[in-house]
Amino acid sequence: MDFTGLTFGVVFTFLDDTYVFLADSADTDIVYAAKILDQEKSRLALMMRDKYENVIKSNPKNVTFTLVVLMTKDFQDQVASLNRSDYERSLIGFPPYKRLNEEDCKKIKEEILKGSFPPELKEKLSLTT
Repeated sequence: MDFTGLTFGVVFTFLDDTYVFLADSADTDIVYAAKILDQEKSRLALMMRDKYENVIKSNPKNVTFTLVVLMTKDFQDQVASLNRSDYERSLIGFPPYKRLNEEDCKKIKEEILKGSFPPELKEKLSLTT
């Protein structure tokens, strides 16, 4: 699969799930992506994050509830979940169909750069504008 058309912030689908492309690992079969939850799952994830706020603050390396509320028109009131960011390259099998707005991209990038994410992902995102 040719990844040249995929850049940070491009949205694609795989089976019934929607993802935002973060970065591609040149050395492995890993692709970094964040899953975009539907509105109901987004609501539940935010509710759980709020419920366990003290536990989350006591363990800053835990990225389970690293969620970014999206403002892009087609994904408004949905969240990009960063709790798992590395996927097999085979995940990317369908063409991109949308792009997140700059504000959403900036929020996702900030969460990754300040969180406990793979160094390679942080390095690649630090090079994006």
